Amino acid sequence: MRFAFAHGDYQINDVKFSPLNLNLLVTSGSDGFFQLWDLRDRGYKCSLSCKSSETELNCASLNNVNPYLIVAAGDESGAISVWDVRLPQTSINTVNFHKSQVTCVDWHPTQEQVFISGGDDGAVYIWDNNKNGEE
Repeated sequence: MRFAFAHGDYQINDVKFSPLNLNLLVTSGSDGFFQLWDLRDRGYKCSLSCKSSETELNCASLNNVNPYLIVAAGDESGAISVWDVRLPQTSINTVNFHKSQVTCVDWHPTQEQVFISGGDDGAVYIWDNNKNGEE
């Protein structure tokens, strides 16, 4: 299986399997996109491609409880976006609290709306997506 052209000529910065569907994985690239791949398609085409950043996307993570949620981050602004793959036109939440580039994100193992982020600013934040707008 190959993903050689996953993000065209751009660098792939992160790749993670779905904890709920072992046939799915997400890639994030320096083109600002995250892409969802289904291994049953032999890796030749992505099933979803969303632009989450105007610059770079360092990381993305599929939710451990809800199969539709993805968190993605990594551009220089420190912004983090939460996406519902059923509504790929726009993110359902964006938080911008890091003072520089976010380098890692991950979902809580059992709490659907909680995720964590770490960045070049040396900070680690725990987010509750249920409190959208209350940062």
